[in-house]
Amino acid sequence: PWALVDDFQIWVIPSVTLIGYFMIGIELIAEDIEEPFGMGADDLKLDDLCQGIENSVSDILKRHRQET
Repeated sequence: PWALVDDFQIWVIPSVTLIGYFMIGIELIAEDIEEPFGMGADDLKLDDLCQGIENSVSDILKRHRQET
């Protein structure tokens, strides 16, 4: 930031604040998506995904058994 003072003068303060705000936001997003399989509100619901896969595979097996 100190190197920008000569070029931007007083505008260094809001620009550095804005850049810092964006960097903190990116860090928080990275922390949220780092572990998608937890128990938090933003995490993937594995039980629902597994149930959907189980239902799909079960339907496929039922159709296969009916054809043979």
